[in-house]
Amino acid sequence: MPYEPAHQQMGKSVGARLKEARLAKKYTQSQLAAGDFSVSYISAIERGQIHPSLRALEIFALRLGLSSKDLLAPQVPGGNNVSAASREMSTEDEIEWQILAAQVAIWQGSPQQAIQQLSNVLSYSLTPQQEILVNYVLAQAYAHNNQLQESEHILSKAMQLAKDGNDYIHLQLLNLQGIIHLSLHDYTQGITFHQRSLEKLEARQDAFLMGEVYGHLGHDYMQLDRVDEAQDMFRKALQLTDELTPLQRLAIYWNSCQQCTESGEYLQARLLGYKCLNVLSGAEEQAIRRELRHALGRAMIQSNQQGTRDYLEKALAEAQALQDQLIHASAHIHMWAWLLTQDEVAEARKHAQKASKLLSSSGDSSIAADAHILSGNIEYAQKRYKAGDAQFEAGLEMLERLNNREDLADHSAHYAQLLEDHGDIRRAVLYWKKAFDSRQRTNKYGGE
Repeated sequence: MPYEPAHQQMGKSVGARLKEARLAKKYTQSQLAAGDFSVSYISAIERGQIHPSLRALEIFALRLGLSSKDLLAPQVPGGNNVSAASREMSTEDEIEWQILAAQVAIWQGSPQQAIQQLSNVLSYSLTPQQEILVNYVLAQAYAHNNQLQESEHILSKAMQLAKDGNDYIHLQLLNLQGIIHLSLHDYTQGITFHQRSLEKLEARQDAFLMGEVYGHLGHDYMQLDRVDEAQDMFRKALQLTDELTPLQRLAIYWNSCQQCTESGEYLQARLLGYKCLNVLSGAEEQAIRRELRHALGRAMIQSNQQGTRDYLEKALAEAQALQDQLIHASAHIHMWAWLLTQDEVAEARKHAQKASKLLSSSGDSSIAADAHILSGNIEYAQKRYKAGDAQFEAGLEMLERLNNREDLADHSAHYAQLLEDHGDIRRAVLYWKKAFDSRQRTNKYGGE
């Protein structure tokens, strides 16, 4: 029997799964293509001649009512998450495929699968550049799995391999190091890594990644109660991300992709190519801008500056113009919270109602969780305890689903104190325990 390279075997496996799923839905190849792809492209995938791009895989999965993981190569017996074909891994294409499959697992909430898969990939003979990239994605997987110490250890190893370069992957390593130290409550070290990342980014002029790093610096400064500096970072982040059109963001990643190609960083170039496709969807960038605006609003309220109301009113006007329900709701939440500090309860209630209406059809988000917690505080202040309990419980459950352990710990402790003051000792104990457990998980790999 003639030998087939592993990536061809993998392509046939994905193609077979795609065909099986298409036939189960009783779709023709033309219906699956739906104007976005050619019939010949789908036919080539199903025959195993090529394997689809990550973006194409996601689109096919969506149309077939599956996840993109369902279309990847099948699992080997015994729970090993690396496909049988990958055992013969020897080419750059095959390694790339495994890294992309691991990233899909991370994005879809299965970091443990990515950890197992990438740990197997590390057992193969890799070039230094491949080893750096695999370790970078593995560190991301550990971070998403709340194994922060392991993530930091893997990152340190990758940093040693990368040395002090100026290539794109080194910038990503520095940024992720900063994020991990922020999660470990080592905010000073987090600032150091993010500032180093910014210094190197100036040469590349990657405005979107710079915006992301400025946002993380804002969170670092907030945790150190350096509110003015946090506001400055959040403003810079928003300025960079708001000013970029989708085409400009696409150009940034495409230029970085070309730079990596010219410098021989071929694997990283391919990943940046896939990132170009993700940028086209706009979902990731929109979510980041929402979180940045929400964080800046929080910082303004916390600083209690004279110009806070002017800022909040301007934010409301901008949010309305953007026609983004979550950003609009966030602006109302901040105005609502600030008005309460000024004892303007009637006016605050109007903003509360508007925020609640805007959030009625939204899913889980830190913005929606904040709205529930704030509503709970208002209900308790007005001695409507049953209504307050419902709001607190909804907000805390949402934070738990979002895996936002730090806010979950803080708000659980606050709610426990309110319950204790109200005389509900039994439930107060439950929420003190939740606060303690959440704080323990947050601090599992690092101290205060």
